[in-house]
Amino acid sequence: MKTVARSSELEASLKARVAGLTAELNAKAAEVERLKGELSVDTDKLAAAISGTASLESVLCVCRSELAEEKKASGRKVAGLEGRVKELEAELAALNGRMASLRAEDANHRSQPSTFCALTDLVVRRRLYELWVHAEARLDVYKAFHAEGRATEAELQDVTPKLVQLMSYDFVWSVPVCSQFSLIKVF
Repeated sequence: MKTVARSSELEASLKARVAGLTAELNAKAAEVERLKGELSVDTDKLAAAISGTASLESVLCVCRSELAEEKKASGRKVAGLEGRVKELEAELAALNGRMASLRAEDANHRSQPSTFCALTDLVVRRRLYELWVHAEARLDVYKAFHAEGRATEAELQDVTPKLVQLMSYDFVWSVPVCSQFSLIKVF
């Protein structure tokens, strides 16, 4: 009986121990399931990160190729612009040479007496004198019209300053020698 009681005790002890181990096993199994869920989430995040990295790498590859193409294009453009700058510098040098020769030619012409200049000066002086006489005659006509009553005071006042200014300027003596480049505009 002792054996049976002992056996019952051992059996009860084993059952308690099995029940405790089963509970512990169930807790561990639940923890494993929870960790599997976390691992699944982390795996999904890792997969998303890997696919994002792959897409970023492909974008980076495209950007690098575009950058390389832009560098080549800008290099060609810079080379073209440098060529154009050299052409413009050569053109500028040619124009500077031409300008120097024209200045020398102008200095040569200025050092020689010119009959054209004297002739032009006489023609200009004559024309200016004619304009002065014409302006004086017009003023006299307006004064006569005003005296007869055919021109109003306002018309006379409007015309008089212009004609007086024209007559008061000594055209005959104010024209410089060789004045073909500085003609005075009267009207």
